[in-house]
Amino acid sequence: MELYLAANTAITISLLYEWLGAKRIAEFQINGGEAAFLFTPNPTASLGQNPLGSNPLGGITSASDDTPKYRRIKKVAEQDYFEYQIRFECDSIDGSFQILAQGANVQVSENLPSKITN
Repeated sequence: MELYLAANTAITISLLYEWLGAKRIAEFQINGGEAAFLFTPNPTASLGQNPLGSNPLGGITSASDDTPKYRRIKKVAEQDYFEYQIRFECDSIDGSFQILAQGANVQVSENLPSKITN
C-alpha cells in the first residue's frame, strides 16, 4: 500500500473476508511515525548526493509536505475467501492521510470451494 501519511496519524486497517467480515476480520495498525516506511526527499541536492534527475540541482525548491509518502508491504496469513473488503479507519486528532494505492498479491487457491446445496 502507498499513502500520504502525517506523522501524528495512526490508521487501523481491517481486512473483512466475505461479506461484512462473515468469515473473519484481520486488523493491523500503521503509524505515520514509523520512519522505516516513510519516503522523504533529501533536502540537499548537490552533485554526488543524489542520483541525477531525482531532485532539482541545488536543493528542494519548496518546503516539505506535512504528509510524506508511506509505502509498505504488509504480510498477512493466507486465507481462502471468495471476496474481501479493506477498511481504513483513523481516530487521530488532526490526523491526515490519503490512499494512493492498495492491492493484494492474490492467488487462486488449490482448495475446493464450499458448495451450497439444498
